[in-house]
Amino acid sequence: MKPILHIVKNCNDAQAIRVIENQSRDNAYGVTAVFVQEGGSSLPLIPNARVCVLRGDDADKDSLPKAASRNIEMIDYNDLLNLIFSVESIAVW
Repeated sequence: MKPILHIVKNCNDAQAIRVIENQSRDNAYGVTAVFVQEGGSSLPLIPNARVCVLRGDDADKDSLPKAASRNIEMIDYNDLLNLIFSVESIAVW
């Protein structure tokens, strides 16, 4: 079984975060959550899940130090495509 990928537009989507948290507790192969829009410090840190922020333009470069200090990975569109083709299932919220 391959990892599970969640692509989340709204970082305040409680249902998405709840599902990701539940899957990350039970999935031995890994769960990755990619947040399309960074919500500042409101990005959730989900235990046992890889949390990423999609870096879309030059404005997002200011967020890099803040994200890195919280163990949130910054990825670009190529990284996202690689994730999409390397997982078992994808959920888009």
